[in-house]
Amino acid sequence: MRLVFVGALLCVALATLSACGGSNGEEAPPPTNVAVTPGDGRVTVTFTGQSGVDYWIFYAPGTGLTADNWVTVPGAAVRRNAQSPQVIGGLVNGQAYSLAMNGRRNGGPGGPGTGTFVVTPRLAGANWVAGTSLSNVELRGGVLLGTATVVGTGGAIFNTSDGRVFNQASSGVTADLNNIAVSGTVGSATYFAVGANGTILSSSNTTLWTTRTSGTSRDLNSIALGAGRWVAVGDNGTIVTSSDGNTFAAATSGTSANLLRVVYSGRFVAVGTGGTIVSSTDGLSWQSTSSNTTEDLRALSIGSGRFVALGSNGANLISADGLSWTAQQTVGTVNFRSVTRGNQFVAVGTGGAIYTSTDGTSWTAQNSGTTVTLNSVSLLGDGYLAVGDSGVNLTSR
Repeated sequence: MRLVFVGALLCVALATLSACGGSNGEEAPPPTNVAVTPGDGRVTVTFTGQSGVDYWIFYAPGTGLTADNWVTVPGAAVRRNAQSPQVIGGLVNGQAYSLAMNGRRNGGPGGPGTGTFVVTPRLAGANWVAGTSLSNVELRGGVLLGTATVVGTGGAIFNTSDGRVFNQASSGVTADLNNIAVSGTVGSATYFAVGANGTILSSSNTTLWTTRTSGTSRDLNSIALGAGRWVAVGDNGTIVTSSDGNTFAAATSGTSANLLRVVYSGRFVAVGTGGTIVSSTDGLSWQSTSSNTTEDLRALSIGSGRFVALGSNGANLISADGLSWTAQQTVGTVNFRSVTRGNQFVAVGTGGAIYTSTDGTSWTAQNSGTTVTLNSVSLLGDGYLAVGDSGVNLTSR
């Protein structure tokens, strides 16, 4: 669908400003059952239309736009050939927008407009909706590329495009899967899942999986790609790496602590039990750094120009470079399991805890609607997907 700004749509004759149509077509009635739902930097417009009608959605900052005056409203734009549901993105959170619709047939003038709908986009992460439990599996990790993929105990793998309908894939293994990562683009991607007893699986489509030899029998807890290398970390300081995704070899971490999460942003950073933090620029040579905490660190993400590490008893650390870490005020007493960054940080943990933060330092508790432990939070298109024990899955948009 094309987003056409007002300046490109001014009609020559002022008398036709509200219609902007040709002479061969005709007006059409407006759609019915129009609803506008706010999202994170976007709104979703749903409606019931008639076959053969070209519907236009007009929108602008503020509250005064109508289907008749939109061309005179500063900042107004139009989405032509709209289909339900129609997502309009690139909006500013916290800014009120007004929207209206009309229709035409065969390039004719616009017909009567709907009423004006006023809606304000807002950050996702505050309102959570529970989906149907995915049996009794413990879900432990998730990743997004076009669709979201989550992994869990017993070799479980599920795919979902909307966080509501999940399709199970066959991993070919029964080992518990702890984490999943992806690189590439939609249609040309490589996924890696890691888990118990050194399990490593790879896939190009999340439905057919190939077992890779990791060279270790230790549990692997997390995997990340950077500097042209896949790096998986696990129990007892285990680190295995691969430059081709086929053959993995051990690297020396310099620690015997369990490493629970690894990310890459200019350098690899891995966190683990007892406040352990190790880092590497190439995934091969690792160095330890002081975390200023002895709490277990399980959650790690990057955003707002910093690394954010969270752990047991509300441990909360930030770093600009992954080497020098500053302890922040603890976040309650929650034992964090996972954190991700979209338009803000979202962290999850034991007891159904969910916290959000725009900067990684100050956190706000949100109501998840569950007391089940949440093990992973990942992006989901215009929001977030949180999963946990007993197959619990929650979405926020």
